[in-house]
Amino acid sequence: MLNNGFVVRMSEHFAERLRQISTDPNQQLDAAARLALGRGLTAKEQSMYSAYARQYGLENLCRVLFNTNEFLFVD
Repeated sequence: MLNNGFVVRMSEHFAERLRQISTDPNQQLDAAARLALGRGLTAKEQSMYSAYARQYGLENLCRVLFNTNEFLFVD
């Protein structure tokens, strides 16, 4: 699912939605977690995801979130 064309497009749309919410990267990450996972990020997740987004871009971070077990499976 990681490289599926549909997931790539939806990641791009999600990243654009996050940019409309805020221009601050930390607020974008918080919004991403709340929308995709239904919760805020832990300090460790915030640090890791922030570094990942800086290196690979917000779209790729959205793809990572879409491919987490927490997003794919309901407990």
